[in-house]
Amino acid sequence: MDEALVIAGGGPAGTAAALTLARAGQSPLVIERGEAADEKLCGCFLSSETEAMLARLGVEADRLGASTIDRVRLVAAHRSAEVRLPFRARGLSRHRLDGALIEAAARAGARIVRETIVAVAETGGGGGEIETRGKGRLRASTLFLATGKHEVRGAARPVTEPCHNIGLKQMFALSPRQRERLAGAVELYLFDGGYAGLQLVENGRANFCLVIGDSAWRARGGAWDDLVRSLTDEMPMLKERLEGAEPLLARPLAVARIPYGFLHTPGSADGGVYRLGDQAAVIPSFSGDGMAIALHSGIAAADSFLAGSAAADYQMRLRRRLARQFAVAGGLHRLASTGPGRTGLVATARHWPLPMRWAASLTRLSG
Repeated sequence: MDEALVIAGGGPAGTAAALTLARAGQSPLVIERGEAADEKLCGCFLSSETEAMLARLGVEADRLGASTIDRVRLVAAHRSAEVRLPFRARGLSRHRLDGALIEAAARAGARIVRETIVAVAETGGGGGEIETRGKGRLRASTLFLATGKHEVRGAARPVTEPCHNIGLKQMFALSPRQRERLAGAVELYLFDGGYAGLQLVENGRANFCLVIGDSAWRARGGAWDDLVRSLTDEMPMLKERLEGAEPLLARPLAVARIPYGFLHTPGSADGGVYRLGDQAAVIPSFSGDGMAIALHSGIAAADSFLAGSAAADYQMRLRRRLARQFAVAGGLHRLASTGPGRTGLVATARHWPLPMRWAASLTRLSG
């Protein structure tokens, strides 16, 4: 089967591209692995520029019931500090957000194929031969690769640095008292080997995500319950928050080998494919701006195609746009990975909040 425009992946990056293309009169084919929108590991924190891009795409955070976040609370062991964010953020589950985006793309004219996995891509000249599990083989004149953290054989990200981390997520129904205490804030828990984030999303549910090095994972028991027990023993505030909390997912979501800091550099091996979202850039979760980058990359790639610009030019523009943001986010990520760094971050937030507000601004796409 021949297709002019194929978008592999129906997450925020892929649907942002699909919406932009469909609104311009194109009819992209979106290939999505899931039967329906479901929960994903990352992306429940929406910065102000994320909310603005969503609104331009016709998706209103208020209508989806997003929570409001205006403070960040840093916690390391028994120490904590709170800083007001220099912007208003929102909290929204990926289930709710991804569903709204893919529905908007379909209404705009994109064709959605679900329960189909892109297994192999042979790229060249901007498009490629795509082998799928479920729909056979497709020939795409132009391919947008937006498969998130899932690699596609034949078009895997050229990651050169070793990745020794694990991402985990659970959703909780907190007790009414702890839900009230968490409201309006995102709490970042810093610990030896990683960090965790806790925030409210729609309907008062709490999203708990963390990233941990694989050696720290093994040292803390190598199992979800052991890890949570270890962290709550170490951080009394987290123990308070999760006291009496009810897990809402049947099992925690998990992903390994997240290539934090990856920024794609186009080369001849790309075959002219447009890489979007995590296939183009993976910012440390600490920054909370991954969703903004996903949406921006999808819109920018579609605009580049519509303007007749080569995929390599789009990738270089994206790389330049993100370079400073990645440098600041990477520095904070490394700082949070050391004991003195964690202590220093909490102390700075408590006594000199202005530098923390600057750091929050500089890790934004618009910063």
